[in-house]
Order: sequence, then C-alpha cells, then structure tokens
Amino acid sequence: MSDLSKDELIGLLRHTVLANGNRPLGEAAFFSESGITRRQLWDAEIRSYGDLCELAGYERNRLETRLQPDQLFEPLARLTVQLDRFPDHTDRDGSSS
Repeated sequence: MSDLSKDELIGLLRHTVLANGNRPLGEAAFFSESGITRRQLWDAEIRSYGDLCELAGYERNRLETRLQPDQLFEPLARLTVQLDRFPDHTDRDGSSS
C-alpha cells in the first residue's frame, strides 16, 4: 500500500472493527490483517495504533494482565488433583478423556 491519509486509515480500521464484531483488533492483528505498516501511520501523522483507534472513536485496547508465576501454581495443583496426574499439553483445551 502506498501513502494513505488519516481518513483512509480510519476507514480501514473501521472496516476491520466491523469484521471483528464491532471490536478493534489487537495491534499486531490489525497490522497483519490490514497490511498497513507503522510507517504508514507515522506518514499520516498518527503516532500509534492506539491513537488511530481514538481518532476513529474507539477506546484503546488495554494490555492484558498476565498471571504471576505464583498465581499459576494453585490452578495447576487443582487440575493435577482433578486428573489424578500431572496435566500435559492435551489437557489445555479440555480434549482429554
């Protein structure tokens, strides 16, 4: 894609939002899905993907908080007791028998 105006970038964002059930994609997914680069945002004088979201009338996506290592032990212990064995990769999606 060549140079795009702010309005064109906002239009592309709104298109991806509609295709995603009226919810903005995450930053990496937006760039991948739209083919837009950060450089194109900067060339249109938009500092970041969050700024683009705000210009289009959406809230910035919040960073997802990750569990701390010590917060993982209790659920792991409960699952180990429930399964009567240490969980493996097949237990992550609930497909174990």
